[in-house]
Amino acid sequence: MANRNSSRAISSTFDKNEDQYVVEEVKKVGENAVMCHRLNFKKVVFNCHQVRETTAYVVSLAAPDGSKAKALTVCHHDTRGMNPELLYEALKVSPGTVSVCHFIGNKAAAWVPNYSVDRPCVI
Repeated sequence: MANRNSSRAISSTFDKNEDQYVVEEVKKVGENAVMCHRLNFKKVVFNCHQVRETTAYVVSLAAPDGSKAKALTVCHHDTRGMNPELLYEALKVSPGTVSVCHFIGNKAAAWVPNYSVDRPCVI
């Protein structure tokens, strides 16, 4: 377990040829992460930004062929500033009414303050 005052980078490990998984476990890892998204340049370049009022989770997944994956997942608790058309199209909800959670792809990472994986969640 990491020191309580430390931060740690977390990313997903999806198999690019797999699109169906079963959730095995969800663990809360921290809040208010700094997200870093890889940009399409010849050199490795990331765009990083702080995401307030969020909780980051690591979701353990199993594919039908038995392979395993870990998905970095972020839940946005304050959705008031999100695109209303996109939220309604995808989830049939309005901004500010519910928390929205989503997986983060392989080309992104989150720096999570006070990282800890000793807090499993019930889903």
